[in-house]
Amino acid sequence: MGSCATLWALEPAAFARLRALPPPAAGLDRYQAAEEILTSFEHDPAVVLARWQDDADNDLSRIASGERRGLPPGLDHAALAPLAALLGLRERPPLPWWVEALFPLDANQVGLLAPEEVRVTRDALRRSALLATLAPSLPRLEVFLDRAADAGCWILGYEGCS
Repeated sequence: MGSCATLWALEPAAFARLRALPPPAAGLDRYQAAEEILTSFEHDPAVVLARWQDDADNDLSRIASGERRGLPPGLDHAALAPLAALLGLRERPPLPWWVEALFPLDANQVGLLAPEEVRVTRDALRRSALLATLAPSLPRLEVFLDRAADAGCWILGYEGCS
């Protein structure tokens, strides 16, 4: 897997507007248009209620896919499934055109969780005690998930692959 993961907790009404944006007209650069959309919301607190970045260089995807050495002994790998959902390491709903333009699926892990899935993911990770166990590797992820779940956010997750 690749580089650092980024997760955005997106306010539901604002994200609904972003999901509804039409693609650019034929002949216009889709990537540039998508980059402008990301730039417009990435640091807007009315859209992004929380942001989490994996500064440990791809620990999230390695842990989520069960590749990382040092996982707790006897860990039920089913506990990793909710974590994997954050990066699309499972079936995901259709992505907005601008997400696919920015993060081509053949070169990136991309996840999109609806608000109910965010709550289910957070609760499953909490029940498994995985977040507490992994706190040194993935600092502040539990706080991020709590804030996203409590606010009813969507989560868009991205990690580049190398």
